[in-house]
Formats: sequence, C-alpha cells, structure tokens
Amino acid sequence: MATGRAWHGTAVLVLGGAGLLIAAGVELSSADDVDTPRGGDLADLVDRETQRVTELEEQVTGLAEEVDILGRTDATTPLRAALAAEEAQADAAGFTALEGAGVTVTLDDAPVPEDLGDLPPGTSADDFVVHQQDVEAVVNALWTGGAEGMQIMDRRITSVSAVRCVGNVIILDGQVYSPPFTITAVGNPARLTAALDLSTPVQIYREWAAYIGLGYGVTEHDSVELPAATGPTTLTHAQVAGEAT
Repeated sequence: MATGRAWHGTAVLVLGGAGLLIAAGVELSSADDVDTPRGGDLADLVDRETQRVTELEEQVTGLAEEVDILGRTDATTPLRAALAAEEAQADAAGFTALEGAGVTVTLDDAPVPEDLGDLPPGTSADDFVVHQQDVEAVVNALWTGGAEGMQIMDRRITSVSAVRCVGNVIILDGQVYSPPFTITAVGNPARLTAALDLSTPVQIYREWAAYIGLGYGVTEHDSVELPAATGPTTLTHAQVAGEAT
C-alpha cells in the first residue's frame, strides 16, 4: 500500500427506512468544519453543546408526550385519522422503535506504534484512525442489503441525522462518541452480511484492518431493538458567509 487512507471533505450517507431508501442527510465533515471561539477549548465547547442538546431533547420529549395525551383524550374523527397517518409516517422515518433480526458492525482505531519510525511502509498515524468514509461505507452497504432501520452507537439514524468527525471522535445529533464505533441494522442478517462483503469501500477498509490492525467485526442478532429517533426533524443547510438570513 503506497498511499495513506485518510480522506477529507464532506460525504453524504444514503439513508432509508421501512424498506424505502430515504435519501440523504448524514453530513460528514472534517474537524476544521467545527467552529470554536477564539482562544476557546474544543473539548469544553463539545461538552457544553452536548449538555445543551440533552436538555433540549428532554424538553421536546416531555412536550411531545403532553401533546399526544391531549390529542388522544378528546380526539375528533379527523384528528384520529391525522394521528394514524402520523404514526405510519413515524414508523417509516425512524421515529418509533424497531425490533427484529439484524447485525452490528464494529469499527475501531488501530494501535499506533510508540515510535512513529516503526509505522508500516506507506502509512501515517492518521491511517490508524477510523474515518468518516469508513462509517459511510458500512452504512451504505447495510442500506443496500435491505436494512429496515439503523442506529450508530445508541442513536437512531434518520434522513436528517448529522455525523461530524472531530479528531478520532464523532458528533452525532449533538452527542459525542469515542471509538469503537458500532452500527446496528435491523434486517435479514444473511443479506446484510452479504452486502458488506460485496461493498468495495468496506473491502478496502478490511484490507487496511488486516494490514495495520484497524478493528472490524460483524455480529449477527436473532433479535435486536433500535430506539425511536430523538434527534432533529428538520433539514438544515449551509449558508454563504455574510448572506442575509
């Protein structure tokens, strides 16, 4: 292997749910996409934002439960029909729990030699870290294999889930996760594992795993439960600096 495996830039994960491919929205970006205050500390910023997101999610969950109770207590016929339609869409979009057979894929950083002079030929220290394209490769392969729903770590993935890489950690919907990273999908285990085996990007990652010790593992489940999504429900987009809102 003559060149390193690090990849920089923005990539899009192809997302789906309930048997339908829902295009889009896992935003993958490099560490320099994260804006930190001048003189600030990135770790402190991440901790503050994580706490803020957790508090907001708790408020949203509580308010949603109150609305649901009020709506069902004295629901008119049209409202009942609207609620039924909402529940059907929530199933497809990932906002209800999902249980069934499936697989879990685990990706982990490789141990870096204490003496960087001992690195294998054609590698750098950056090659020993799980990168955004590695997570992307697994997620896309699982959707291709017919995944009905998916989560990264303990968070359900939707069409607007945003994953950002910062160093060797990822930020998903405002929460910070360290390796090893797990991606769990509900679907036919045989089809899911076959899709992983047929994916060229996953094959490349596995070659590097064998070469430098990156972690890669696949566990099949007779039954696994994915939680309902609690992340944002609307799309956001980048804006040119200085442009009016």
